Amino acid sequence: QAVLYNDRSVLENHHAAAAWNLFLSRPEYNFLAPLDHVQFKRFRFLVIEAVLATDLKKHFDFLAEFNAKVNDVNSNGIDWSNENDRLLVCQVCIKLADINGPAKTRGLHLKWTEGIVNEFYEQGDEEASLGLPISPFMDRAAPQLAKLQESFITHIVGPLCNSYNAAGLLPGRWLEEGDGEGAESEEEEEDDDDELDTEDEEVDDMGQ
Repeated sequence: QAVLYNDRSVLENHHAAAAWNLFLSRPEYNFLAPLDHVQFKRFRFLVIEAVLATDLKKHFDFLAEFNAKVNDVNSNGIDWSNENDRLLVCQVCIKLADINGPAKTRGLHLKWTEGIVNEFYEQGDEEASLGLPISPFMDRAAPQLAKLQESFITHIVGPLCNSYNAAGLLPGRWLEEGDGEGAESEEEEEDDDDELDTEDEEVDDMGQ
């Protein structure tokens, strides 16, 4: 429960509010000063809508709406002259920026994963100290790192990347398991194997 934002996109509302508060409180940050009132209001609206789109509770709604535009044979695709279509593309783009950890190289992915898992455990500790139920994947006494990443990649990141790619907007392509063989040098492969072995050992240790 969050009284401040009435339980709705609490973290995302906080992000947007904190960013605008910092932005408007420091004149040296105000690169929007040349805009008139109407332009500023429009820009503020677009930024807030983009940030609020990163709420994962709304993920599948955005994905379904975007797929209806780019993967439906009966659709005319994205209409770049339509403001709502342009906003939707912007929202999906920032969503990709928000969850793109698994799309990075393995080393960077592991670092991002470690960071988010530590945040999860800190939240779980706080929930436990307050006598609240510990949220899924946030109980450090019952780690589920591998399951968390498998589910995140399979159900969240992969489908969104594929949809963005289907629209011709992804500067690259989403590699499924087994794709891109031979793309790395032997040295890179050895480094990746070492990192993967370390990750596997950590997962095993966490599960004991």
